[in-house]
Amino acid sequence: MHKLYHYCEWCGNRIHDPDEDVPIYILELPNDLFFFCSDDCLWDFVKDHTLEGWVSPKNVIDRD
Repeated sequence: MHKLYHYCEWCGNRIHDPDEDVPIYILELPNDLFFFCSDDCLWDFVKDHTLEGWVSPKNVIDRD
């Protein structure tokens, strides 16, 4: 029987303990789920995929 394991999207650690339930952080987007082993990994992932931008007076978005 093949076991399904989940891995942290940020650090790559396998999220698994054979003896007890393991907490997991889930970022749910409309078409995808991302799993993280800790709150720090979740926020590092979010920060790495976040862009800074500006909205001009004419409602044009400029981003880095």
